[in-house]
Amino acid sequence: MIEARALLDTCATTHLVTERFAQQLKLPIKACTTPIGAVNEMHTKSKGCLKLHLSSRNNKFQKTISALIVKKITGLIPDEVFPREKIKIPSNIKLADPLFHLPRSVDILIGAGLTLSLLSIGKINLSQNNSDLILQKTQLGWIIAGGEDDRENQPRASCHLVNLSQQLDRFWAIDDLHEDNCHSYEEMQCERHYVENTTGNSDGRYTVRLPFKFAANDLGDSRTQALRRFYSLQRKFDSDPDFKTEYNKVMQNYIDTGHMSLILDESENGYYMPHHAVRKESSNTTKLRVVFDASAKSNKGLSLNDTLMIGPTIQAKLFQHLLRFRKYVFVMTADIAKMYRQILVHSQDRTFQRVFWYDKNSIKTYQMNTVTFGISSAPYLAIRTLQQLSEDEGSEFPRSANILKNDLYVDDLLTGADTLSEMIQVRDEIISLLRRGGFDIRQWASNHHHALDNIEDKFVDLDCIIETNPVLKTLGIVWNSQDDKLLFKVNHIETTTKISKRVMLSEIAKIFDPLGLIGPIVFHAKRLMQKCWKSKLNWDESVNQELHTNWKTFASEFPLIEALKFDRRLLIDNPTHVELHGFCDASKAGYGACIYVRSTDATGNTLVSHAQNHELLL
Repeated sequence: MIEARALLDTCATTHLVTERFAQQLKLPIKACTTPIGAVNEMHTKSKGCLKLHLSSRNNKFQKTISALIVKKITGLIPDEVFPREKIKIPSNIKLADPLFHLPRSVDILIGAGLTLSLLSIGKINLSQNNSDLILQKTQLGWIIAGGEDDRENQPRASCHLVNLSQQLDRFWAIDDLHEDNCHSYEEMQCERHYVENTTGNSDGRYTVRLPFKFAANDLGDSRTQALRRFYSLQRKFDSDPDFKTEYNKVMQNYIDTGHMSLILDESENGYYMPHHAVRKESSNTTKLRVVFDASAKSNKGLSLNDTLMIGPTIQAKLFQHLLRFRKYVFVMTADIAKMYRQILVHSQDRTFQRVFWYDKNSIKTYQMNTVTFGISSAPYLAIRTLQQLSEDEGSEFPRSANILKNDLYVDDLLTGADTLSEMIQVRDEIISLLRRGGFDIRQWASNHHHALDNIEDKFVDLDCIIETNPVLKTLGIVWNSQDDKLLFKVNHIETTTKISKRVMLSEIAKIFDPLGLIGPIVFHAKRLMQKCWKSKLNWDESVNQELHTNWKTFASEFPLIEALKFDRRLLIDNPTHVELHGFCDASKAGYGACIYVRSTDATGNTLVSHAQNHELLL
């Protein structure tokens, strides 16, 4: 018997189950690719179908149904914690879902026919303050439907999510004007939680608390799934000894550094995180990273990430960082070594960071003692702690504290100065400031080799200063430190498979151009995408011959971008006058704008540099 959260839908013509829940059931699955309609005329296809047996937790109701399998039915319901204490539910009422007020995933969608047959005589109006809240009796128990009308700026969720939203967001990101929004109530609560619960230790390191939305006393059984996935990982180890050796090296480092410790008593309620490897061959430091899955659902449909506040965005946009990086005469880049792992998590919260690993070839339970990659609040906690370090030590290191706040993007530093001596001073101050908080900074690179003097070899990006390979990829832009040029490393566009709207979108989304330096080229790709929309093609339908030919031509010419080089620095040496020049125009295809920087020195020498492009389809 597996507990599930069901959504009753009086409009759906079929029953649905999520792929994750179907895997939990371990029932026979038949091949089935039935089209499923969704909001805004979006469509997806089922991943199979199965028969399952439903039964109530409160009575003897039972029913066998056939359901289609989909990746996801909807987002969390409710979308935020519902204030249960505001409504008065009679004590004799047995709810079908006693945890209705907590955001959880939906495992099953019950279609219209069965939904209507489940309804029983009995309804209680819980409405107050112009709300629309109904307690309805069903054969599964009493259910609550409706919501409050007085919640301002309430986020809206829609059913039948199509797994294209993230790709679409990324596709149109270049056309986003990046308007800054005020922090939400939850984000302000998260900031308040950090300020009230973060402490500094005697060695300078910081200890943080996990920012829970609500008390996570019992998240359900997450141990079973985590152990099952560990067994799957074991099978990969058995088939690939080199992979096991590399993985073990990472985990052993966690143990040796005290960032992970063995648990002898598992009686306390907690949460178990599955983990897996992510390999990044382009990394100059760690080729294999272990990622912990704090989004894995328990048998109650809850994950650790479901219970945590993510926190506000507290760093400037990447575009701003890159523009500042282009204004200095001398520049340097570096990254903070294992940033998350230098921040301790309070001992009371470590029970929610349990993992399985080996101890003398036996599977044992460990707990992660530091901020952990894969937990939704980890980026905020890490970046906020670096800002806290800047505030705490700013009186002694005012210049480097300001740089740490403004020139750090996640864990990557991009900064500089207009004199070599100043840059070396900044470098040394940043190293000292970070050490106060227990952080080390490494992978130093610069456009001037003397800027790297007196830095230990292990903290220098050797790939960047060796003439045979002087190229360093920084935040998706490739920076040749020797020539001080910006350039692009192009991913190959696959054209041997069927070319559909989905394939084209996926390939275009891989183009990362935060400065808009190749905007006209990206604009051409977007025009092809626009033609797909106008042709009203389905996502997986082959494009017509004209689009097919145009796309293959674009894909074959795309690698030529690697020949482009842009000066990293925008300004002339010792400028006395700087102007910004903007140009814009429109055509039947779209709008275009570009910005140039014109700088002049004392003798009248002038440099005009291209700063940014922006294009918008009509």
